[in-house]
Amino acid sequence: MNIKHAPATVQSLGTTRTVTQRNSALQQNCPGPSNGLRFRTRNNRHQEQTLKIGTLNIITMNNKIEECIDILIDRKLDILGLSEVKRKGCGCEELRSGFHIYWSGGDNAKNGVAIIVNKTIKDLVTEVTDRIIKMNIKLHDEIISILQCYAPQAGCPDSDKLDFETQLENHLRGDKNIIMGDMNAQVGTDRTNQETVMGPWGYGNQNPEGERLIDLCIRNEMLLGNTWFKKRDSHKITR
Repeated sequence: MNIKHAPATVQSLGTTRTVTQRNSALQQNCPGPSNGLRFRTRNNRHQEQTLKIGTLNIITMNNKIEECIDILIDRKLDILGLSEVKRKGCGCEELRSGFHIYWSGGDNAKNGVAIIVNKTIKDLVTEVTDRIIKMNIKLHDEIISILQCYAPQAGCPDSDKLDFETQLENHLRGDKNIIMGDMNAQVGTDRTNQETVMGPWGYGNQNPEGERLIDLCIRNEMLLGNTWFKKRDSHKITR
């Protein structure tokens, strides 16, 4: 099966990238490669609740859902975001083992995003475009917004990139937002004057899409979460 597998804690050109709100009560724990990203919240009784998420670029959703469910079960994920699902329309479907998939693919099967969740999550999904799908998760008394994205590729017109960026920022409401998915950007390793956004473990050379992503993070006081985790180079890019 041909699946581009990029966990939520790696970053580079054409791979998965997780962006989290800086002024957030969420705590990030560094998992092993490909095991997802954990977030913890506490209620007023100081009880902890952990949310474990991951994301994949699967190129197409045809005949790959069963393997995605196996990944959720094997790695004990609560949420799995999918990019480039290439499925028309939008909707929800119940899967085996109590999982549900929500997808948004627009009028054609060119792009498309989806989120698979387990049965214990109280969620509200908004189908946005064929490149963004948003889910609001309630953990204790806190609402966390998760946006699974598939950004325009480097060769797409600048107008497409601007439209995507505008739509994405319009959905960044509240102080707890997680952006994940295939952002088609490379932020590089130079973090001069960007230490509050980038961690010490970037990859490669920054491209124009990476610069735009960093600017988006600065404007919205967000972190490039993947750059704060040390990974082997083979776990930083999709092939």
